[in-house]
Amino acid sequence: AGLVSATSHGNGLMCFRLEAKPDILEQSVNATGSLLKRARSSLSPFSAGLDPGGTPTSAMSPEHPPNDGPDSDKQVDASSLPKEREIWINLGHLVRASFIPILFIMLFFWDSAFIHRRASYDFPLLHCMDPDSAHCFYLEQDYNMFVWRPYQRLDCHSMRDQTVEDEYRFFFSPPPNAHFYKCYMSVFTFSGLVGALGDVMALTALCALVIIRASVQVNTLDAHELKVLHDERKSTSWYLAG
Repeated sequence: AGLVSATSHGNGLMCFRLEAKPDILEQSVNATGSLLKRARSSLSPFSAGLDPGGTPTSAMSPEHPPNDGPDSDKQVDASSLPKEREIWINLGHLVRASFIPILFIMLFFWDSAFIHRRASYDFPLLHCMDPDSAHCFYLEQDYNMFVWRPYQRLDCHSMRDQTVEDEYRFFFSPPPNAHFYKCYMSVFTFSGLVGALGDVMALTALCALVIIRASVQVNTLDAHELKVLHDERKSTSWYLAG
């Protein structure tokens, strides 16, 4: 297939017109049909255009010409003539539909490969017991996504040191006025980075398939259909201009 033309429209649409030739499957189907017709005509005298006595059936019934011959080959080859394929791309829709998936994939990659965030209403005991790799904070009010509130640092180092020094008491306990907790942990490793890259590639491919399917339209037209489409577009443009 070769590029015939490429046009851009002011409303964010782009059209690429390609000369589309029949694919291998279509050519195989056409060739198989032609071979079956030739084999059938060689086996049956009626399909070959002869009656059992050897008289051509076309002479007895001119309204039913024989199936084989150069005209039949031309009809078979007519389906393999080049067609034009139009690819319409809505750039505005493509950009708008890609914004949220790209943002989600970037946040997912950062959380999986570098710094993992955990948010919960429960006291983060496991993360607080390892204060060297986790940094925890808490809110004194209920969490609200649309309201910025200052966080207080959770003193996990002091809780661990007191628990280690005391033989009978366990000092890991939530503050009395804490309502919501957030912990940030460094999870960067080479194996984690490779795994996160694999997940990101799979998510990107999935999102690309969905977005491209919704933003791209492909039309395959022969010469007659293309002429009808051009005439319809011209009449529509004249109607809109008037």
